[in-house]
This record gives sequence, C-alpha cells and structure tokens, in this order.
Amino acid sequence: MAADQVQRLLEDMVPELEDLQKKRLFSKPEVKSIVAKRTAFEYSLLRRMHGSGSGATATTNRSGLGDAATSGKNDFLRYIEFELNIEQLRLKRKARLGMMRRDATRCSTGSPSTTVYRSDVIICVVYGVWCGGGVCN
Repeated sequence: MAADQVQRLLEDMVPELEDLQKKRLFSKPEVKSIVAKRTAFEYSLLRRMHGSGSGATATTNRSGLGDAATSGKNDFLRYIEFELNIEQLRLKRKARLGMMRRDATRCSTGSPSTTVYRSDVIICVVYGVWCGGGVCN
C-alpha cells in the first residue's frame, strides 16, 4: 500500500515535469534523471519509515535518536536539497529565457516523509523554505 502512495506521488509530478520539458527548461534526459532521483529518494524514505532496512540492530546516537531515524532525516534533508537545486536551476533558466512570471507554490504535504517528521522543527523549517514559506501542519 505504501508503495502505491509513492507511485501516486510520482504520477502527480508528471504534469509539472512535462511542462518543464515543453517550456524547454529541462531536456528529456534531464527530466528522466529527475524522475529517477525522485523515485530513489521516495523509496529510500519509504523503506526507512517502515523499518525494512538492512536488518541491523538499532542503536541510539548522542541526540537520543536511533541511527535509522537520524539516517532517515538525513535522507529527507538530502531530498529537499536536491529539490532546491532543481528549483534554482529552473529559476536561472527561466530568467535566461525571459520567463519571469511567478509560479504557484508546489508544496505538498502528501509525502509520507512530511507526516513522519512533522514534529521535527528543523525538518519543518527546511521543508517550509523549500515550499516557499509553508509550514508543516
């Protein structure tokens, strides 16, 4: 069931990616690369949230969080960093092509990660910045 949710999230991204390609902001190979990375991130986060990792015993780090929880947060932060980099590149290309109209915010609380890390202030702030000022509910 959770894999279905990831698949649905990826399918929801299709119109945005097709639009980026249609506007010539990203090439077909770039869009394929974006899809592959998003897929890898989503499934990596899904595995961490459902505990189907390597099977190693859980340990606790200095922050009191288990290694799996910290690793999952790091994966989520890397995912946000990836999306920020994509957004920066998109904005630079729009400016170069003279496309300055502001887009609607693309924040989605549908990702399983936003539910899992909702109580984490750092995740919420970083995610809120990525969303363009949104906050975790």
